[in-house]
Amino acid sequence: MKYWAVVLCWVCCSLNSPGQSKETTSCNQKSTFCWYSDEVSASGDRWVSPDKKEPPLEFVTAIRCVKSLKLCINARNLELLGKRTTVVDLFYVSKWGSVQIEATREDRPADLGCTSDALLLNKVEQTATLVSTPGPAGKDCAALLKPKTVTYSLVE
Repeated sequence: MKYWAVVLCWVCCSLNSPGQSKETTSCNQKSTFCWYSDEVSASGDRWVSPDKKEPPLEFVTAIRCVKSLKLCINARNLELLGKRTTVVDLFYVSKWGSVQIEATREDRPADLGCTSDALLLNKVEQTATLVSTPGPAGKDCAALLKPKTVTYSLVE
């Protein structure tokens, strides 16, 4: 656990570091999505689903993926019980290709295996996509929190 705290601090503190490889940088106009040879960053204010029945997830999000660590950090700031809170999830990279990164969220004890989340970052489309699917215990989850497959895209 201490190892992850050190890694998290290092990555968060280096968010604006000049150590990234400039010759392979691909950023969108507002720099809300940047792809370096060994790091990728994305940010936005909400997650929107193409399924109009799904309400958008309204919170500020910052994503940072580091190739050498095979890790993506998804930090989001949201309001819980009337207080602003920052929540951090770790996603383990399963594939780092030349145009797409695929990562899976670590298991969260509070989730009880109800959902599994995957993060896709695409260099060509300059997008961050979150795919939430029923987890291994999905069929046993409470009716109110019955998991289903939902796709969200991070937008400004």
